[in-house]
Amino acid sequence: MKGHLMCYILLIKRLYAKYTVGHTEAIAKDASETILDQICGRVDSYGGGKEIGMLARLASISRAFNTNHYQKLDSSIKNCLEKWLRIDDTLYEMWKFRYDSVWGGMFLRSTNSRTLDFASDFGFTFYNDHHFHIGYFLYALAYYVRHNQAWGKQHKHRIYALARDVGNLSYKDKHFPVARHKDVYTGFSWASGIAPGIRQEESSSEGLNCYHALAALGDAYNDSRLKQTGQVLLAMEIASVREYWHVRDHNYNHFPPLIQKFGAVGMIGEQSFYMYTLNWPCDPNVFPQRHACLIGIQVMPITSVSKYWLDKDWAKHVLNSCTEAVNPSSAKDYHLTGGSRQLNSGWKVFCYVAMAPYDAAHATEAANYVKQQSPRHLVGGTSSSSTLLFIYGRT
Repeated sequence: MKGHLMCYILLIKRLYAKYTVGHTEAIAKDASETILDQICGRVDSYGGGKEIGMLARLASISRAFNTNHYQKLDSSIKNCLEKWLRIDDTLYEMWKFRYDSVWGGMFLRSTNSRTLDFASDFGFTFYNDHHFHIGYFLYALAYYVRHNQAWGKQHKHRIYALARDVGNLSYKDKHFPVARHKDVYTGFSWASGIAPGIRQEESSSEGLNCYHALAALGDAYNDSRLKQTGQVLLAMEIASVREYWHVRDHNYNHFPPLIQKFGAVGMIGEQSFYMYTLNWPCDPNVFPQRHACLIGIQVMPITSVSKYWLDKDWAKHVLNSCTEAVNPSSAKDYHLTGGSRQLNSGWKVFCYVAMAPYDAAHATEAANYVKQQSPRHLVGGTSSSSTLLFIYGRT
């Protein structure tokens, strides 16, 4: 079986002749605006993780399209990974991974305060969202190890500590819980850690990214057990996301009318399905534009396996809410917003991506919009080249 990160190459061989010029331009533009060197170790593990994950995808695409941009990208990826892995142990104390022998996991203090703050780093200190944050690092590690085997072998114990934090499936491993976030009954993961309150999960696609990265890392190390662990966890997550987060033809009547209208569930809790996402600000934070954040948090990041949940069936059911989000004046109740401004371009991209599989016209519209965007106008962890590759691959 081909490596997960290398799935891009098979797709690119089919598309190369038709799209190579436009895509190499997107690669060059993405590579010219990377900021990993400036932010590595100066932002939280979520923001830093998204940036390094994006660079790994970009470098992989650069290699597949035979450009030389990956050379500089690889250097940035290596330097940043070595800081977070504490090979180059120069990060601020608050961003240094330590093993927590009480709860059994990779711990970040995430604050300079004397007391731990639940709000710091999205609750990572309290084991919230480990699969989101660490998943991005695992993706970058999978890419870098694949192309730098000696480095991967030298630092394997550090790398596997991160993998075991979110993907351990052995009860014999007493240092980490079994598949920390996974609920094997529902098939999906809970983002919540050890803080009081109900368990919940919002960003289904970032959970999917973690298990894809886990499988890719196993593939890079030729470790069939790790690879198959990631594949099983990913398959479970895909099936449950398609069933519980997405409104589709087969489950349409399972949802109340308002969720049927929106096309997606915002968040799932232990006792509730939430119509919308948590109260973090979209830009602008008004309806109908905010629909794009509901959809976008179920789309990001865009990788080679996104096609398994971003498909025509789901596109049909988010068409109305996404059309209104990217073109708010088309909504019948738009006058109630007081004529608010257009949606932030980054979140708008996710709606275009979600609609792209519907038909060729929507794919073309999506590609044309993405080509107009500067990489810095996209949501963190997103690149034009990866987004275009997904869109072109669906046409």
